[in-house]
Amino acid sequence: MYQGEIVEMGETQQVLRYPCHPHTKKLLSAAPSPLPRKPDGAYLQVSQSGVLVN
Repeated sequence: MYQGEIVEMGETQQVLRYPCHPHTKKLLSAAPSPLPRKPDGAYLQVSQSGVLVN
C-alpha cells in the first residue's frame, strides 16, 4: 500500500522478485540483507557461532 492505495498485487514471490511500483522497490531495498558485506561488496565470512571472520 502507498498513500492508502494498493499498488502491487500478485503472488508473493512474483512481487518480491519483480516489483513494479517505485514504493515497493524502495521498501525492498531498505530491508536488511541476511548476508553481511564489506564496503567493496564482498561477503563477510561468519563462523557457525555468529562471529565475523576476517
